Amino acid sequence: MSTLASSFSPLRGLRALRTRLVLFFAGVLTAALLAFGGAVYVAAVIAEAAEDEPDHEKERELAAVRHRLALALITGIPVAVAASLGGAHLLSRHALASVGRIVRTANTLTLEHLDARIPSDASAGREIEELIAALNAMLERIARAASSLRRFTADAAHELRTPLTLMRTSIDLALRRE
Repeated sequence: MSTLASSFSPLRGLRALRTRLVLFFAGVLTAALLAFGGAVYVAAVIAEAAEDEPDHEKERELAAVRHRLALALITGIPVAVAASLGGAHLLSRHALASVGRIVRTANTLTLEHLDARIPSDASAGREIEELIAALNAMLERIARAASSLRRFTADAAHELRTPLTLMRTSIDLALRRE
């Protein structure tokens, strides 16, 4: 799939962790609100069934309960969804800020510049701190390996220079002779 086609995909935004978290929290809050509304209605029906009054009075009171419940849900669900979307966005932005710092630091690393380390952030949480520690340890191992490779290459070049110089000298002398 081309990158142009994939950038216009309607599901592209759903791949972002932040988007999925926000939608998850909004869905959970909406489901909880609907379940609570259903429980309130069932409780009202049970309470009305237990009362000793005429059926038309029970039906009128249940209609009033249904009306109030529908009004509460019609106003409550959008407010709850908006609040959960906003709250989840703020929470996920804060939670994923450390991941953004990790990505920015990783993007600055080159073979010549392996001394950068990811700054520790105690407010990020234990899991992110463990990730940062593991990545910094990995960067240290990579830096040591790159340094060893540089030393080996320099040593190999030095060791090869002497025999090559001798061979070149011998070839030059051989070419000068008749």
